[in-house]
Amino acid sequence: MTSEQRGKPDVAPDGLETLRLFLNTRDLEAGLDEVDEAGSLTRWLREHELLGPDETVGHDDVLRARELREAIRSLLSERSEPGRASLAARSFNAAARSAAPLQVEISPDATVTLVATRSGAPRALGRIVAAVAGHAGTPAWERLKICGNRACQWAFYDHARNKTGRWCDMATCGNRAKARSYRLRRSDTVTAGVAVDPGGRPGSIQTG
Repeated sequence: MTSEQRGKPDVAPDGLETLRLFLNTRDLEAGLDEVDEAGSLTRWLREHELLGPDETVGHDDVLRARELREAIRSLLSERSEPGRASLAARSFNAAARSAAPLQVEISPDATVTLVATRSGAPRALGRIVAAVAGHAGTPAWERLKICGNRACQWAFYDHARNKTGRWCDMATCGNRAKARSYRLRRSDTVTAGVAVDPGGRPGSIQTG
């Protein structure tokens, strides 16, 4: 499902849009994956001008691409919790090394870039890794988020002025989360009001 179908004009600026689209090649709710085999990964990379017309993709490249995608997702979703953020960073580092061997190059005007040392899929995935490296820690990077609904995990760009967006779409995931929280509170309230007799059987609800 596309962002437009979900009703979310969440296009990311500053070169982050390709990353957002890459993360959203997996639609968890619909059970779909746009890069689940070599042909589909080839098409996606070419459509986004990451792969040349004569370059090829193999089965191992598909596995590396999907591993890299989920490592980036974890990098974004776990960054607010130090322990999990550390684990997510290690996972990304490992996935990046496997997917795209890179080297640092500097131009005469002191511009530093990461360049893939191999062609084909490694070069294409290397551009995704380089995009993460170039944007991580910037204000725009902090706005690239993963939906707080664990059943969704859609990548979205938070355009809110105060950067407090938690859901890819308030009308769906946000309302679902509110309804779930309400049900849990109601359940806790009812449970707290049930008396239990010495035999462990629920008794009458206490009203005061």
